[in-house]
Amino acid sequence: CDGFNQPIPLRGLGGFTIEPNCRSQYGCLYCEHYICHSDEEDIHKLLSLQFVINAVRKVAPDTAHAEALYKELHIRIEFILDALAERSETVKQLVKTVRTRVLEYGELTAFWEARLSRYEKVGVAF
Repeated sequence: CDGFNQPIPLRGLGGFTIEPNCRSQYGCLYCEHYICHSDEEDIHKLLSLQFVINAVRKVAPDTAHAEALYKELHIRIEFILDALAERSETVKQLVKTVRTRVLEYGELTAFWEARLSRYEKVGVAF
């Protein structure tokens, strides 16, 4: 982030349900100040978040609300990953490799693994 605690909504992409917020796990994805590196660590974080939101999205009791919120977040993550992949063939391959590790094998970052575990304990995700 190059403007912590000064969130500015993204311009030119239409309105979003999620407002930029420096204190949430995904509010920063909708801020003009958001910076993402084209490295394995940041790609792994994004894909781990996507894995967890998709797990929650599938079993949320209020399907309409969950679909509205999480579908938008899923699309935003895909947009960011696509933008990273366009930087070079190397980054494109890295996105593909990490996507396989996370979405097919379930290898999440420690943070998102712990979060998913908590969701599973309270019955939110399976």
